Amino acid sequence: MHQTRVAPLRVRNVVIFGESGAGKSSVINALAQNQVAATSSSAAGCTFRYQKHEVELPGERFVLFDTVGLDEGTAGTVPAAEAEANLKSLLRELMSPGSNGIGLLV
Repeated sequence: MHQTRVAPLRVRNVVIFGESGAGKSSVINALAQNQVAATSSSAAGCTFRYQKHEVELPGERFVLFDTVGLDEGTAGTVPAAEAEANLKSLLRELMSPGSNGIGLLV
């Protein structure tokens, strides 16, 4: 009997970034077809550090990264400089050797 090996699905990293209140978490929930990311009706951010959400769509596996909102200013939940530093750190981590890289930036 001949066995056929099925290659494991490649995980694709998708980083979603943008201004606070732009709907990044809502996009993740729509893609996941489930409430996996916390959302808020406020313009103030509800994501304080990037969150990873593993999602499998027909024939594909993704890790969706919900990032801290940018451009909140000094009155925001996460200062703009800290939000930018967090995003840059995540991008460097995903581009490091041994990582799957970045499949898509949205």
